[in-house]
Amino acid sequence: MNWFLNNAPVLSSVVVPILLAVVRPLMDRESGGRALRLIKSQVKLREGLQGSEKALAELDDLLSLEMTVYSAKMRSRLKRKLDFPTVMAAIVLSLAGGGISYSLLTAANYATGWLGTVLWVTAIAWFIFVLLIVFAGAIPNLFKYEEGE
Repeated sequence: MNWFLNNAPVLSSVVVPILLAVVRPLMDRESGGRALRLIKSQVKLREGLQGSEKALAELDDLLSLEMTVYSAKMRSRLKRKLDFPTVMAAIVLSLAGGGISYSLLTAANYATGWLGTVLWVTAIAWFIFVLLIVFAGAIPNLFKYEEGE
């Protein structure tokens, strides 16, 4: 516990930028994975339905619709561009939020009594607020999409 108290300011100031750098690439990696797995499983299912013409026709319609949606999504993804102002805002907000968290937790470590408790609660609330703002405001808007998509 003593280690955490001594290192909480540093940890809180670096967690948001690290999460920002780790979470978004993981989200992008799986953006088409689920749909593609579903399409592959339906293709395998189609290969096993070689007797029922009505079922094959329905499955072909479903596959056609899903491939249309999937290809439109992938085309949109290929045409997107990184939104530099949003990236800079996320970085600045992360650094400023981390600096304020660092200051609050450093002060909380040296304060005693009710003031220390108030500073700890304030630091935790501030950290959560910055985390939510960065993840709700910056991560979904990191890219610009071309008009008409």
